[in-house]
Amino acid sequence: MQQRRRERERDLTQLIDQMPDIAAFYRVFNNMPWTAIRTRESVHFFRAGVKPLWEDGENVEGGCLVVKVRKDDGRAVRAWEEVCLMACGGQLQASVTQERDHVLGISFSPRLYWVHISIWTKQGGNQRSVQFLTQTLLAGLSPDLRPKSSDDYYFKKHSDHRGWADIVKAKAKGTAATTTV
Repeated sequence: MQQRRRERERDLTQLIDQMPDIAAFYRVFNNMPWTAIRTRESVHFFRAGVKPLWEDGENVEGGCLVVKVRKDDGRAVRAWEEVCLMACGGQLQASVTQERDHVLGISFSPRLYWVHISIWTKQGGNQRSVQFLTQTLLAGLSPDLRPKSSDDYYFKKHSDHRGWADIVKAKAKGTAATTTV
């Protein structure tokens, strides 16, 4: 179990340390084979020093705003690009700053029929922050990319996931978790 955990953390190693400007972002974005990313894999863009793990010190009290986009019509990659630009341009962070919250990263995660686009925040229990972030996201997406129903987006605190407590306790003790998530 501990070996599997080390392998997973190793796999989370960033390929690119920093993207200092929009040109660097587009060099990565335009050369990434988005439609070739396999189901249950993810691509993450995170702040330096933050890992896309619940038990990371910055994430432990956080949560994710998740938008589900059908992956069969090309809308998912377009929506992902718009979310990336909102993150790079500071719109997402600006929406939560007044609540003293932080956007820690964004993720692109293909599933069987959908792509989950996640925005990770530091304060999962801050309802006003979640509300402002959701409003900003929905307003910032092109009209044809906005979720058609509230069933297509949701916010979930990391602590609401099955196995979260075991993982965080194990991390605090410096051991591998025994719960499969």
